[in-house]
Amino acid sequence: MPHLIIEYARDLDPPITKTLQALHQTLSASKLFDEADIKIRAQPYTEYLVGGHKANRFVHLTVLLLDGRSDAVKSHLGKALRETVKQNLGSIDNAQITVEVRDMERATYIK
Repeated sequence: MPHLIIEYARDLDPPITKTLQALHQTLSASKLFDEADIKIRAQPYTEYLVGGHKANRFVHLTVLLLDGRSDAVKSHLGKALRETVKQNLGSIDNAQITVEVRDMERATYIK
């Protein structure tokens, strides 16, 4: 645990392998998870609109964690992940970077 799902505009063309590795490092450095339990996957999109325009691009991270962590911990983690993406994208205009941290119920998560 955790699961990190990255959705992004394909035409943004981020250095995805480098970004995945950097995000893994950010999650590992948080000391909230065992490194072997960190799962990251990315999904590019060719069809999308942001603010009604395709020229506005996006990167969205969904972080799924087992429940029990405080809102402050989740917020800090989300901000750190967003900053990691920003650092790896450089200065790209018209790109929104968003993060959502969600709880998964321990009672129903099966591994």
